[in-house]
Amino acid sequence: RHRIRGNRSTLPTRLGLGFSYAQLNRLGILAVMPGRAFLDHLKVHIYAALDNLGQHSTVGNLLFPFNNHVFASHLNLIVGPNGTGKTNVLDAIYFLCNTKSAFLPFDLSAIMHEKDFFRVEGHFVEKDKQVKVECVCQKEQAKVFLVDGKSPERLSGYIGRFPVVLVSPYDTDLIREGSETRRKFFDLVLSQANAEYLEKLLVYNRLLKQRNALL
Repeated sequence: RHRIRGNRSTLPTRLGLGFSYAQLNRLGILAVMPGRAFLDHLKVHIYAALDNLGQHSTVGNLLFPFNNHVFASHLNLIVGPNGTGKTNVLDAIYFLCNTKSAFLPFDLSAIMHEKDFFRVEGHFVEKDKQVKVECVCQKEQAKVFLVDGKSPERLSGYIGRFPVVLVSPYDTDLIREGSETRRKFFDLVLSQANAEYLEKLLVYNRLLKQRNALL
């Protein structure tokens, strides 16, 4: 995915949208690198603050510039006032690509209050073929993650198939916070680009956890 960069004065011009910066705060932007696999359409059932995305044309006051939530293969704008779920839509896409939320520490945290589960389904186009990815997470049960109806042998082997980088207001922490925040960001990006890096990172984290348990 492309990172779209710019400051308050140049970002609308670089995007060629003609929006003010205040209006851009009301947008969720999904940009796809040309030539790569892309998300064709998305269905969400009770994920975080979203309910039945993919069955209705609106979610609260959130307006979508596409029918039945079908995405374009390059740039998509998700339009709506603050607090209507734009970031949750992007996080649901991130979940499908990386098997976890970009913001929430635990999968169960994405289950809405007084609900028992959430379900996210995405259809990707990869080399002119449709790939269906779905995840169901229920309370007191193991997460179910399926690719074309089958569970991957290892979730770590799936990560990187549909690489994604989420740009959010929290990215300022990469500059303001300590080195641990920056290492976590680069670990996430490099793990999607290099399977060997991900395997070694998993081993390192497991050994670190065992060491800390012994101390």
